[in-house]
Amino acid sequence: MEKELDLVELLKDAPMGIMLYSPIFGECELVEISGNLIYIVGDVGGEEYNESFYSNGRYYANCGECLLFPSKNNRDWSTFKV
Repeated sequence: MEKELDLVELLKDAPMGIMLYSPIFGECELVEISGNLIYIVGDVGGEEYNESFYSNGRYYANCGECLLFPSKNNRDWSTFKV
């Protein structure tokens, strides 16, 4: 069985403000990691948004798929380096 993705562990040493990407929200930046949540902020059409993802990169806890990535062109967390 494949090991569950843990973005909290991968991002714990990343500087706040590092750019990430979500197909839901587009370009975004890391603002905080708290418990098992990853908080991001971004801008869509001049409107700022604040959202969070679970440590597995999902928008909803136990359904769907990872929707938070290192960049638009890189959706492989195994290549991510801080």
